[in-house]
Amino acid sequence: LMSGFFMVRREVIEGVELRPRGFKVLLEVLARGKWSRAVEVPYVFRPRERGRSKLGVGVVWDYVRHVLELSGYRPLKFAAVGLSGILVNEGLLHLLASTLPLYVAGAASIEASILSNFTLNDLWTFRDRRAGRWASRCARYHVAVAIGALVNYAALLALTLALGVHYLLSNLVGIALGFLANYAVSELFVWRFRR
Repeated sequence: LMSGFFMVRREVIEGVELRPRGFKVLLEVLARGKWSRAVEVPYVFRPRERGRSKLGVGVVWDYVRHVLELSGYRPLKFAAVGLSGILVNEGLLHLLASTLPLYVAGAASIEASILSNFTLNDLWTFRDRRAGRWASRCARYHVAVAIGALVNYAALLALTLALGVHYLLSNLVGIALGFLANYAVSELFVWRFRR
């Protein structure tokens, strides 16, 4: 895929501004081109007889930067929003835990962070993919993060009540366990890519 040996029909790239970084032109064509179907025809390289590979730390770094640029830095934005959600969740839990039972304070802090994360992701991370009504996207987001929220809540209660771990640490463990699932489901379900 990244060898540099590929073919495309002219109409795939006609009128498309390509800005490849380094040697990975196909990555740019796949991200920006006008195509509906791709086919891979496998082939095998023979062992190198002369010269040295151009693959080094610089080429790998350029590739990572290029993927991030093509994604609109979406994974980094999603992580930044997630970090802000941790602050909302932990801060509200700390405020509420002194006056409410842990199971109520935990549920309220998780819901507040879900609403905060949805709003920031909708306005910033995935603003170019917003389709339909706000309430519909918010409902899909709630469904998408439900597993992560339940894991967060279960870890908070189990670690705190059963094992005696401090509630803020228990909450952080729960948040960490739900993060990857929440990103994958958000990417695929809430703000899916439309070609």
